[in-house]
Amino acid sequence: MIKGRSLAIIGAQWGDEGKGKIVDFFCQYADGCVRFQGGPNAGHTVVFDNKRIIFHQLPSGLIHSHIKGYIASGCVIDLEVLKKEIEELTELGIEIKNRLFIDYRCHLIFPFHKELDKKREETKRGIKIGTTQKGIGPCYEDKYQRIGIRIGDLKDFNLFSERLKQEFLRKNYLLMEIYESPPILEKEYLNFIEENREFFLSLITDVGKEVYLELKSGKKIVFEGAQGTLLDINFGTYPYVTSSQTIAGSICGQVGIPYNLIDEVCGVAKAYTTRVGEGPFPTELTDEMGKCLQEKGKEFGATTGRKRRCGWFDCGIIRYAKRINGFEKLIITKIDILSGLKELKIANGYTYQGKEYDEFVPELAYHLRPEYLSLKPFNQDFSKVKSYQDLDKEVLEFLETIERLTGCEIWAVSIGEKREDIIFKD
Repeated sequence: MIKGRSLAIIGAQWGDEGKGKIVDFFCQYADGCVRFQGGPNAGHTVVFDNKRIIFHQLPSGLIHSHIKGYIASGCVIDLEVLKKEIEELTELGIEIKNRLFIDYRCHLIFPFHKELDKKREETKRGIKIGTTQKGIGPCYEDKYQRIGIRIGDLKDFNLFSERLKQEFLRKNYLLMEIYESPPILEKEYLNFIEENREFFLSLITDVGKEVYLELKSGKKIVFEGAQGTLLDINFGTYPYVTSSQTIAGSICGQVGIPYNLIDEVCGVAKAYTTRVGEGPFPTELTDEMGKCLQEKGKEFGATTGRKRRCGWFDCGIIRYAKRINGFEKLIITKIDILSGLKELKIANGYTYQGKEYDEFVPELAYHLRPEYLSLKPFNQDFSKVKSYQDLDKEVLEFLETIERLTGCEIWAVSIGEKREDIIFKD
């Protein structure tokens, strides 16, 4: 299934495309799985032993006992969330000992980052980003101000403690003076760190070097993207974006490997479009159809529980994501949700001020008016589908239309939550 040494799985929309399940599938044929950006703002859902597991920081491939999971330097880590997530896997019988490796360069999210994230969002006038309030943005902010604290700093606990106390003082000053909030005490958090320090230290390594050596030795690696192309800090719908680079081209710089070790990129997209939080959304449906997709698709954020906004599939977005990421193959998820709808549409480009646009343009996103193609609705019982050839004519027409309009080959479709619900074309 993985032809080369590596495969990158990238969200082609605004996140929530179902990447976790796709990563889980390909990890059956891989040796390692790498998270290269983001933090606990991710919510990758995988069904294991009839239980739904939501991965926030850990690589989704860790469900497989043979897989090594890597958290690369581009990620930010909340150690309290990490410990809880590891404990939850252990309770399910999934042991991560000697299988999880964290780059010593990863910056840490502290309680004051989360509080600042929350207060900033609460006090914004006009533009609200719709942040997950997990402290991601403030942590990356400290990183690029060069005042952040990294997990590798735990090696010298005395120095770590002194630096963290200074940061608590600085951040508490902001919280008290600007947001009129009570200070956050560091004692409880430092106790947590001291109690678990040896465990965290046992996970630390140079992930870039480890992944490089694995790939050079012929091992297969899956790179797991979080969020989606249109949430990329540079190429997304700024400022309604995440705080990291989500695109395929950022993998090498965030992991620490040369560009020629990324052999293949696969885009993942829902059969319709969703986004969480604020920001432009050209094909958004605010009518009963939008509500129908939301309820039928159970469109609620895995991390925050917020309702996802829903709209028709947008070929302009996929064309943009294809150009930015370089993928030629696309996996379509949740196509089963479209079954039984009274109408079915696909957006094929936009108009703005009399000009036509084939590709999504982030800076014009609020003004783009979608041009729709109406397709024949389908009403297929997907529980009986075992192969691509079992798909009804109308379903195939929908998929072939996406292929024709985006120039992407549809590699597979997902028709349910489980691993076996991924149906490959060949």
